[in-house]
Amino acid sequence: MTEIAERMSGVLARTAGNVVSPAVTAIMQTAAVTTGHIDLAYWATPAGAFAGSLTEEGVTLLSRAWRDRSERVQDFLNAVADQTEVPIDEVPLLASESRSSRRLLGRTVESVVDSESLWRIDTLARIFVTGARDAARVDEMIYLIDLLSGVEAPESRMMAIFCSVRILEGDGQTRTHIRRMSRSIREVSEADPGLANAALPILLKLKRLELLEGNVTSTNGSLSLSATGFYCAQQLHRIGRIPDVQS
Repeated sequence: MTEIAERMSGVLARTAGNVVSPAVTAIMQTAAVTTGHIDLAYWATPAGAFAGSLTEEGVTLLSRAWRDRSERVQDFLNAVADQTEVPIDEVPLLASESRSSRRLLGRTVESVVDSESLWRIDTLARIFVTGARDAARVDEMIYLIDLLSGVEAPESRMMAIFCSVRILEGDGQTRTHIRRMSRSIREVSEADPGLANAALPILLKLKRLELLEGNVTSTNGSLSLSATGFYCAQQLHRIGRIPDVQS
């Protein structure tokens, strides 16, 4: 076998197994149709089909970058399956009940493929499950996905610092009351030492996302979540995605 033939054989051997699961393909193609973003369907296609005349190294790089997208959707499916106890192959059926649920799926997957962490993918899965289980909340969950654009685990931890949670018991029921709190820069750093070194950029990001109010650059100023930020914090707490909420 010539050197070129051997290299081609190696390329084909590595890309032949680069197969996207049927559930991922169904989810991504449905999302492409419902959102009008046809590129989502491309990510469900094995990279080898688009490799063309790339070098062996180019195919390897393309395959890995391409696989990142579909693997995020696979992680999303795994999270939904865990939360609903539905087999992964049946998860697409959760979005087939109505036009609104398919719209929610499309918007969720659109956000999943651009996610940078498992925390965000799991959060999106919980948002999707909430809407899929209650048709009356589909629109609310779609709005929540938009509002949380750019929010990752560090931002959620920062948002928790500006919340106070009380557990109220009475009449045989337990209720959770969440209150918005004002904090100084010093109090923010002390509340979560793990965020101290990154506090300023995280606060600036929340400010840019219009989730925070106050003068971020003033050491004596008072900061608090905006009305939108507080709403997002409440929703994240309800789906268990705000850690260590301050009591």
